[in-house]
Amino acid sequence: MIEHRLSGDRQVFLGRASEKQGKADDAITAYKAASKIKPVEELAWKGLVNVYEGQGSRYVNEHSDASLKLAQIYMEKYVRLENSCQRY
Repeated sequence: MIEHRLSGDRQVFLGRASEKQGKADDAITAYKAASKIKPVEELAWKGLVNVYEGQGSRYVNEHSDASLKLAQIYMEKYVRLENSCQRY
């Protein structure tokens, strides 16, 4: 049973541990919980993408959604970095 009151970082660690143990459903639950606690936490979204990739065609739509969200997070970070560099 996954503990849903854990912090976002702990959910990511729980997801990673579950993934390493071959417990894909538990990993997905933990990574989703982490992404709800910290919506721009790239590790949570990266974890979801990795788990979905390992499940083949079972989670095609979810994989696409998580990949898109991860790309958006990276783009936002890039834009912030680019804007901060232009100030100097």
